[in-house]
Amino acid sequence: MIITTTEGVPGRQISEVLGIAKGCCMKGAPTILSSFSDTHHISKMLADVTAVEDDAIKRLTENATMLGADAIIGTRFQSTALEDERNLKYVVTVYGTAVKLA
Repeated sequence: MIITTTEGVPGRQISEVLGIAKGCCMKGAPTILSSFSDTHHISKMLADVTAVEDDAIKRLTENATMLGADAIIGTRFQSTALEDERNLKYVVTVYGTAVKLA
C-alpha cells in the first residue's frame, strides 16, 4: 500500500477514487507531574506516542485495503491528548483518500 501526504502518486495515474480511509488509535498513560523530569519516563512516553501513531497507520491501511485501494493520498494526522484526573490518553486519527491506480 502506498501512503503519501501528496495529492497523487508521482508517475502514476489515479483510475478511481474509492473514498475516505481512516484509522484511529488511543493509548493511556499515568500523568504524574514529577515523572516529566525523569528521562526514562519521557523516553517511554515518546515510545508510546510512536506506537499509537503506528497502530493508527496500520488501521488506516486495513481500512483502505477493505475499500480495494492501491494507495492513500492526501494523508493527514490529527492528534489529541485527553486528560481525566491522573490519566492521560493520547489519540491519533489518520485519514486520507483511498484510490485505485491505473
